[in-house]
Amino acid sequence: SGPGKMIRIRSGSVDEADNGTDGILFPVSDCLPAWKLTTPQSPFESCKVFSEMSASIEGKTLVALWVVALATNPRCKPPLCVSSQVGGGKTALIRAVFRILGIPDQINAVTKNGEGDFWAAMDGGGITCFDNADTTSDWLPDALASAATGGSYQKRKLYTDNQRVTLQPRAWIAITSASPSFAADPGLADRLLTVRLNRRTGQTSEAALYDEIDRQRDAALSFIAHTLAKALADRAPTPERLNQRHPDWAAMAVRIGRAMGKGEEAVRAIRSAEADKSLFNIENDSIGATLLEVMQSEPFDGTASGLLERMKLVDNSLDGKLSEKRLAKRLAKLWPHLEVVFQAKKEHGGHSKQNLYSLKPPKNAG
Repeated sequence: SGPGKMIRIRSGSVDEADNGTDGILFPVSDCLPAWKLTTPQSPFESCKVFSEMSASIEGKTLVALWVVALATNPRCKPPLCVSSQVGGGKTALIRAVFRILGIPDQINAVTKNGEGDFWAAMDGGGITCFDNADTTSDWLPDALASAATGGSYQKRKLYTDNQRVTLQPRAWIAITSASPSFAADPGLADRLLTVRLNRRTGQTSEAALYDEIDRQRDAALSFIAHTLAKALADRAPTPERLNQRHPDWAAMAVRIGRAMGKGEEAVRAIRSAEADKSLFNIENDSIGATLLEVMQSEPFDGTASGLLERMKLVDNSLDGKLSEKRLAKRLAKLWPHLEVVFQAKKEHGGHSKQNLYSLKPPKNAG
């Protein structure tokens, strides 16, 4: 809170203290603009950019859990992926988070050779956003996946010597996209928290939305501080296996939800996001998307060759471009997500030496 004060959050209590108290010193360059503890008010209910967000109840809850958890700083931080067509308010939503904190927007573009810039932003800490990540980028899926699970990046300090520097994934990351081709990577999709937005129908200008946040910033940050204090005091067990890749974040998110009086909603939101990431992967993979269309009507039992013939009936451009062998390899790569979406099963065909596949129409068919 400015260069001289900090808000100290402990189990069940929140107070103001001098910067440097308890051996915690925030450098001037890392301080938020000064704010005051006041009567807490949830920005997710009082600010239209959040309360009128064109998302499901689970999506709204997931955003609130992610924002409040920013101060918890787990080693592995789940990336928030906000997806919608043009006009969904993706970027406005992320800018609102920066606005609550009072810091300049870190809104970046994804460039062809931008991996070094990506890791520099991650090493800087705080929050960073990669906006409109619609163009296919070779490095982005691997970089995002590595950063999400605590990986690092080494490079030469200078091209003229052998001294190396290691960049760490200190920042929380948000990524927005209308056509998230990067989610075709099965490993990355497994690490994302995805929020899907519909096109906004309201007429409120973004300037008015941000002015509303500015007026309520003290109350919003006070709400976050008091919510975290309640979450720290919560010693009750949390459900297991809510998020396979980020179990520590999920456990804290449930406690945050309970502190907000929305424990059941928090569990539903995290479980919904965990289930949705498999569908998100398959629908953004070219072969997976065709498979989704093929499997809308009836189940399939047979070999990769039989499945390919059915896929050609839907997309004749596959004829001559996709072989049975290539399809089998792609199915193997997508398999963990196919099991979730299609209840897929596979067994060796014995004398035929071919795998036999069993897939069912997805639960959201149609």
